[in-house]
Amino acid sequence: MSNPMKEYIYRAVVTKVTDGDTIYAEVDLGFHVKTKVKFRLANIDTWEIYSPKTPEELVLGREAKVRVEELTLGQEVTIRSYKTGKYGRWLATVMLDDGRMLAPILREEGYEKTQ
Repeated sequence: MSNPMKEYIYRAVVTKVTDGDTIYAEVDLGFHVKTKVKFRLANIDTWEIYSPKTPEELVLGREAKVRVEELTLGQEVTIRSYKTGKYGRWLATVMLDDGRMLAPILREEGYEKTQ
């Protein structure tokens, strides 16, 4: 008998963007119950802000954060998650209200870490 992976899908409002691949969201659990959760975007790694290796990496990291803020901050999104990753953050894919997925947008726009 297989052990199927549980997947969680919720509507949420993004309340804070820490960097290009980490957000906080108020997740609607249903039944008038909400909770704030820290998420790590799955399938993308953006440049670092808090421990950059070079000044250029810091600039790229800040640009990625600003872009994620533009796309998500204060917006309702759909979060799909199934496990926690490093540092206790839930790994998640984020779908914007217009149906686009966040990670591919960031990748296409050049915000993915290339090293």
